[in-house]
Amino acid sequence: MQRLPVSSLTDPIEVRQTILNQNDKEKRRKESHNKVEKKRINVINDNIRELGNLLPEDAKRRSKQRKGLILKESVDYIKKLQKEHDVVQGLQKKIDDVYNEIEKLSTRLQQVELRMQISNNGCNCHEEKRKVCAETNEENDFSKYLF
Repeated sequence: MQRLPVSSLTDPIEVRQTILNQNDKEKRRKESHNKVEKKRINVINDNIRELGNLLPEDAKRRSKQRKGLILKESVDYIKKLQKEHDVVQGLQKKIDDVYNEIEKLSTRLQQVELRMQISNNGCNCHEEKRKVCAETNEENDFSKYLF
């Protein structure tokens, strides 16, 4: 509470009015603070309730609208989801690695098939084909596709 000015102490009515004004001011300040605090608590409670609604059914039954349990179950559930996410990411990396390996093997298979085709066509062709191959240098052109 604030001190009253010395000049005001002489008039009892003025002293009483000043005290009432200070009490009203203090009362309004407390009421304002209480409203702000109640609003803050309502926001927290609403968010905790929403967290509880987001939990799986078995966790909802265990927590039964108790704030502490809702928060604990939420933390446990988030940790479980994080672990599952890590597992999924690991599996996705393995899938990507397998896909890349398939791409490499597919490219290598195409190269081997091309090599076999060149080998079969180049060595077993008739005399006319050999002349055409020699003229166009097809055998030399295919060397860039080999390993």
